[in-house]
Amino acid sequence: MISTKAQRRTLFAAVISAALLAACAQHQQPTAGPVKAITGTVDLRERSQLPSQAVLLVELQDSSRADTAAQVVSQQIVKIEGLLPPFKFLLPVDPGKINSSAQYTVRARITNGKDPVFVSDTAYPVLTRGAGQTADLMLVRVAPN
Repeated sequence: MISTKAQRRTLFAAVISAALLAACAQHQQPTAGPVKAITGTVDLRERSQLPSQAVLLVELQDSSRADTAAQVVSQQIVKIEGLLPPFKFLLPVDPGKINSSAQYTVRARITNGKDPVFVSDTAYPVLTRGAGQTADLMLVRVAPN
């Protein structure tokens, strides 16, 4: 049994310190390895029959520089004949090519030959500046000429 006031205070301080250390340990995030892929889906805002030769192109772009076209870092091309939206994608990423101070976005388009049919009208941020490594894109129909 604890007999003195000083011993009780010391025990109380030790218990509080242990509780604080345990709480801090629970909130630490495990250190993740370098990102090796961006994953996600591509969906269509309006449903329609896609041409049989339609192709989906998904790109990871470095969009840091406003005065130049975005640089393509990675891309995936998929023939979508017989597939139904949402389409899944996986963009491989070389961690050595990622600059933590740059801004990266994912964009996609569906084409029939060289003609765009659906495009992303929004840039979906990934990888840096608090963005994750997944993106769910929504494509809009391109107005016919």
